[in-house]
Formats: sequence, structure tokens, C-alpha cells
Amino acid sequence: MASLKDPVGPHSPSVYRRRRLVALLVLIAIPVVVLLIIFKPGSTGGVTERQKVDVPADIKSGSTKKATTNADDLPGCKKSNLTVTAVASKESYAAGESPEIWMTISNSGTKPCVVDLGTKELSFSIKSGDEVYWNSVDCQTGADSREVILSPENPLSTQKITWDRTRSSPETCAVAREPVPAGGAAYKVTATANGVESAEPWQFLLN
Repeated sequence: MASLKDPVGPHSPSVYRRRRLVALLVLIAIPVVVLLIIFKPGSTGGVTERQKVDVPADIKSGSTKKATTNADDLPGCKKSNLTVTAVASKESYAAGESPEIWMTISNSGTKPCVVDLGTKELSFSIKSGDEVYWNSVDCQTGADSREVILSPENPLSTQKITWDRTRSSPETCAVAREPVPAGGAAYKVTATANGVESAEPWQFLLN
């Protein structure tokens, strides 16, 4: 069965002019589209506008400084600027209750300094009257050195240690120790750090 087609034969001149105009427009449109694709703003193949970056006003050239202080850059602490304080957890202890003791070390100078506060440089002594009943270095092992920065506004405290209410001496390290007198007996603890002794002992009672 035959299908319907356009009539075959010559067309009028106006038809040919319209066809040539359409073909010309198509030829012009193709390069324009290609250029738009290539130079599309933000595309990787084109030129993009440089983004503006705001710099905070408080950041200035040459204003940076070291965030931390190096101990090698500081002088050693003068002993005259060290203040050591002996501290106990209470002023009176019930029967069977063991005192906890520690010390604080402060710098009375105007600038930070470096001081050795390792266990080799720290000690406690507990007396009753003039008699020494206990000393923390009597059976000390593994003592170390430890340089720390001591700032005037930041006193340092040692860890608390527990005194078991016994008498110590270098000869009692491997044997049971004798309990010290109690029942209201008065004791005082003195602390020493880097050769500087606490000015006042801390006094307490053992019941």
C-alpha cells in the first residue's frame, strides 16, 4: 500500500530562501553553544572569579610567639625564691587512721624558673618532740630527677603519701616496723624540696 508523501516537483523561491536561512542559523548556533560549554563560569576548563578571603583583623604579620616555654630557655630557681610547705590531711586522727601528707612548692620570684623536683630532691620527716620517728628516704628505691618549670602564679603540689604510723630507719626496710606511740601523742611533719626545708612543720595528733 502506498504511503502519503510530499508532492514531488520544484518549490517556490521563498521556500528555498527560508531553508537557507534556517541552515545559516544552525551553523551560527553550534559554535556559540560550544563556547558557552567551554567557558561556563565555574567549570574546570574556564576562568573562574577569584574568591575573596577575609583575614581576621587580630592576625598581624610578625605577631606570632611560641605557645609553650622551653625549660632550656629559663634560669634555675634560686633557693631563696623557693617556699616549701608541709601539709597533712587533718590535725587529729582517730585510732587506726593513717595520716596523708604532701608538700607544696612555690616560686616567690617574679619570673618562671626551672627546678629539680624529682623524688631524689623531695623528702618528709615526722618527729615527736626532738625525736625523728619516720623519714621518707629511709627505704626509698628508684629515686629520680625531674626538672619542672615553676611559675610564680602556679605553686606545685606533690602526690599524697600515706604514713602507716610506724617508726622507720634504714634497718627496717625488710622487717615489720614498730608502731609509734598514739593515744593523743603530738607529731609534726616537715618537708624538704631541692634542699629547701619548710619554714613551719604541720602538727597533728594521733589518737
